[in-house]
Amino acid sequence: MPISNGSIILAADVNGIWQTALATLRARTTANNPNKQFTETFSINGIVASTPEYLRTIVYVPRTDVILRSARVYIVSTNGGVLQNGISATVTIPAQLIEDNSIVGGNIPRTLTATATSNASANLGSSAARLDLPNDQLFTFLAGDNIDIVVSTADTANVNKVIVSLTLESVLTG
Repeated sequence: MPISNGSIILAADVNGIWQTALATLRARTTANNPNKQFTETFSINGIVASTPEYLRTIVYVPRTDVILRSARVYIVSTNGGVLQNGISATVTIPAQLIEDNSIVGGNIPRTLTATATSNASANLGSSAARLDLPNDQLFTFLAGDNIDIVVSTADTANVNKVIVSLTLESVLTG
């Protein structure tokens, strides 16, 4: 509908324009993605091989359904205040399956693991391991479920600080 002086604009004309514009805005593109990413970060200090599992388990309880995009684990290892090389830490997000292959709990179809190794020459002595999930393997942490994130190390002699960072997405509605 071209507009010129003296034209009459009908409600149907404006409604059509708005519907087209809204459809364009709602279309999922790289510039306009309804899934907005954010991070959740957790830290455990002083972990060694003998640390009981309950002290090295993080429990994440999402308030809304969120999609897990990636997980990162960092380790900083020190002995007497001196940064240490080659100390590894593993983060595990266990699968929540029962024997008959039914998914229970947080909807996690397979166990996810990532291992980082300390590096004294890196910034703050940390190195990172990143676990990225391909688009065809994404899954959702369900709102209100307890998601266990277990951190472990075989190291017995050093003070180890492990940081776990999850990249998540949630769908904005409204």
